[in-house]
Amino acid sequence: MIDYIDHGSWIPEDNNVLFHLDPGHGGMIDGKYTTAPAKMFDHGDFIFYEGLFNRHIVIKLSEILRGSSYNYILSTTSNLDISLPIRIQRSRNYYKLYKNMHHIFLSIHGNAAGIESAHGIEIYTSPGETQSDKIAAYYYKRLKTLGWKMRTDYSDGDPDKESKFYVLTKTPMPAILLELGFFTNKNEALLMMQEDIQWKIANLIADGCRDIVNIFYKQK
Repeated sequence: MIDYIDHGSWIPEDNNVLFHLDPGHGGMIDGKYTTAPAKMFDHGDFIFYEGLFNRHIVIKLSEILRGSSYNYILSTTSNLDISLPIRIQRSRNYYKLYKNMHHIFLSIHGNAAGIESAHGIEIYTSPGETQSDKIAAYYYKRLKTLGWKMRTDYSDGDPDKESKFYVLTKTPMPAILLELGFFTNKNEALLMMQEDIQWKIANLIADGCRDIVNIFYKQK
């Protein structure tokens, strides 16, 4: 097994929020993609691997948070496609270990659709009105400044969409799933593969994390 990152947690406890970073699906080991073919897309002149993209974002995000002494853990540090129950159990363990902290679960993904024209960013929370909706709004405001289409659902009064995704319904903490562009859209996939774009996305997510620490929880 090859680890894709050398530090899976950073908890200096300089603030009272612990971010759980979840890089969706698996990565690459010895040139072999460890995730189902549905999580990749062959555009002809290049292949986009969602699991690699997710890890690139999480690596950059973790470095930014670490540089700011913000607490975080990773749901997995492996390139293997670790099962969802194991990822969630890891987060549950940290949730119990640091009972004095506020916990936020962030699942990082690229999106896919049956038509290439689909594009943009989506933010998901679990069904119903929960604390996740209020927290998701901070990420929405920051990611919106990237200038990409924001695919929203205001039917319940907020921009995030709702789904019964496993990582959103099985966590004991507010949980948000970020779909950071459609890798089935060639133009968007090319952007998603650019290092500078990945850093922009990671920095915007980190800005959302700072807003949550400095604004949302200080208001409590």
